[in-house]
Amino acid sequence: IGSDDWQEVAEEYGQRFMSDPPDLFRSHLTGDLLILRQTIGTRESATSRLAAPRLMMLHGMITANLGDAASAARWYRAARITADGTGNDRLREWVRGREAFRRGYEGAAPREVLVLAFGVEDVEAKLAVAQGYARLDLSAQARTALDEARRLHDVADQSESTIYAMPAWRMALSSSYVYALLGDVQGCDDELAAVTPPPAVRRWEAQREIQRAVAYTRSGDTASGAVTANKVMHETPAEEYSIVLSEMYREATRRTRES
Repeated sequence: IGSDDWQEVAEEYGQRFMSDPPDLFRSHLTGDLLILRQTIGTRESATSRLAAPRLMMLHGMITANLGDAASAARWYRAARITADGTGNDRLREWVRGREAFRRGYEGAAPREVLVLAFGVEDVEAKLAVAQGYARLDLSAQARTALDEARRLHDVADQSESTIYAMPAWRMALSSSYVYALLGDVQGCDDELAAVTPPPAVRRWEAQREIQRAVAYTRSGDTASGAVTANKVMHETPAEEYSIVLSEMYREATRRTRES
């Protein structure tokens, strides 16, 4: 790979993240990150420096999807530090927003997520803030942050083909989780009605249903929440499990376990 080709490589991985099997994706990406490290060490270019944070973030995300949230968090931090070193504000905002967004879904404490997302003008950062406030039962702040996320989404890349963008169905899915965490079952259902992922993206169906379980539980209907969550996990093939699904299952059944 030439030193000027890394932007194209990063774009390709953004598309492959949506469809490649996780193990295969990480294997290929790990190999290219080793090459990128050598490239930066011997003939650094602006293109390679700008590609590195995005590829590091993708590596963290796929690592989390494969069940290792602790290693993923280290990759996110490395991507953030690397992005800060580029001086590219747009890249820095995206990396920080995505780190906050992912960490919220991967079990980080709400206040940690709020610190990560503080002052970041990015759709995913605002969604992370909204979900963080919702977890803390701060409804007004959560709804304000969600409104800010929608404002930014109106002018954001909404294409379907890459993880770097935020298509309308993913925006609706993420917004619905804010309502689920607030225990607003109707608000959650209204957003979920707009979630129409591509047919090939099967894993989102389980996430959609388990978010309903979270909404039931957070509304006080812990029995329905637990039943719905257990049904989702029973019907979802093991290969479709993800850390996001596991964390939502814990959220949907936490109050049942505590009672």
